[in-house]
Amino acid sequence: MEREIFPEFTFSLTGLYKKSKDAIATLNTGAVYEVIDYYDAYGDQVLQVYNQINSYMDNFYLTTNPGDYATYKALIIALKKRLSNNWQLNGSLTLSKARSFPKGYRDKNELVNMYGVAGYYDREFQFKLSGTYIFPHGIIFSAYFSYIQGAPFNRTIRVPLNQGPMVVAAEERGSQRYPNQDIA
Repeated sequence: MEREIFPEFTFSLTGLYKKSKDAIATLNTGAVYEVIDYYDAYGDQVLQVYNQINSYMDNFYLTTNPGDYATYKALIIALKKRLSNNWQLNGSLTLSKARSFPKGYRDKNELVNMYGVAGYYDREFQFKLSGTYIFPHGIIFSAYFSYIQGAPFNRTIRVPLNQGPMVVAAEERGSQRYPNQDIA
């Protein structure tokens, strides 16, 4: 939806929904696992991890569409002032959620704490503002500013298992975030 709210000023509201599915991934069809408890001393929690009970020589990696999918939802609010009287201005606020739902794996421990979590590039808010002013004699000044939420991450631990030491997500991705970023 886009509307002119004043002469030369427009306001727009955009909603997005995207579901990516049938991504090609690897699926280990030969591994047989038992679920065991592993104590994470740093997080003072017990994680259920997958210990392979058959030989690693039985692993069979199939490249297929195991059913992975991801979703993205966003609402974009934008305000624009078109170039007139020697100046223009554009601003937007994006509120969004990206979620990942993996099913494929080389080792089943890759799925621990990783279903329905923030996608790698999830930024729940982004603010952008840019403007231009044209001075006499053709001198042009432009500025840009953006403020973006930090990328999601999670704490991982190394767990000794029959198939070798595995890195396992001790918490869901997105439970922590890097610092927000501003660019001017």
